[in-house]
Amino acid sequence: MFSVAVSVPHNKDKFDMNKVTDDDDGEAVRTKILNCDVYIGNRVVAATVLKWPNVLDQCPNAPVQWPVPKKCNGKEIKTWADIAAFCDGEYIKKNLYPQAAHAESRTLNYFKENDKIRKNSKDGLMVFYVRDSPCGETCTNPGNTRNILSKIPAIRNWKNYVVVFSNVFKPDDNNPNRVNELRESLERLGYAIAEKGTKEEDKKSNGLKHIFRCYRQPKMDEMKCLICNTNGAVAHKCISNV
Repeated sequence: MFSVAVSVPHNKDKFDMNKVTDDDDGEAVRTKILNCDVYIGNRVVAATVLKWPNVLDQCPNAPVQWPVPKKCNGKEIKTWADIAAFCDGEYIKKNLYPQAAHAESRTLNYFKENDKIRKNSKDGLMVFYVRDSPCGETCTNPGNTRNILSKIPAIRNWKNYVVVFSNVFKPDDNNPNRVNELRESLERLGYAIAEKGTKEEDKKSNGLKHIFRCYRQPKMDEMKCLICNTNGAVAHKCISNV
């Protein structure tokens, strides 16, 4: 899982992606986030999810970025590898499960504080991309302290903005209420990013028109993008693969 916020400048009659790649090299972004860091560039902020024990394979020597006790059995903890080497099962269970620092939340944390990326907000386009659609349990759950609902309205600083995802999140294949939960999650996201000044009764529809699902079609080398607003409701293809 990864998330990228991209500020695309407006150039004459179009949005110029070439300027983005001129300022922020794709390989540099990839290298940074795969090492569990947050990439902060001129037009791009990006991050991956941090989840134990996946970090032991992804970035064992990277600094621990969660607020955990600094010592285990008298040994100082600096990296994820240190935890694996020095800490017992009780420490890991108490401090690392079921925690996960979601990619979109990590991106938004730095995005809100980054003045450089805002320099093209007046006429530019903000593309906030996350690989999977937002989960209802954490990302858009008002009762969860790690939700993104209070952070993501920052994309409205741009005159033009979209939230884009590729895959439909799969919380539990055996959950009979899965589709409804996914629909409600996108609705809450829509409310959060509705344009400033939108009437309360129109917020869901207004916000949904800024949400898109873009994915590569099977056996075809081209992308397909779908708007997640269908007559004010969540489009079926944004919550289901069938």
